[in-house]
Amino acid sequence: MKITDLWYNLKIRGKIIENIGLGVFVNALYGISDGTIEFFNLIDVFVGFFVMIVGIYIQGELK
Repeated sequence: MKITDLWYNLKIRGKIIENIGLGVFVNALYGISDGTIEFFNLIDVFVGFFVMIVGIYIQGELK
């Protein structure tokens, strides 16, 4: 099995995308936690949440 074969498995691809979204989401919350809410942190929260939902959908857990 090659590493590129992992991308063609939908469960693995969805999990990778979900984890990237989770990382962006947590990073955005960490940026907000210092007491200043900046515009790019709010964008990151929404983008991270959306990417997590897309990852879960690709895995086939949302239908």
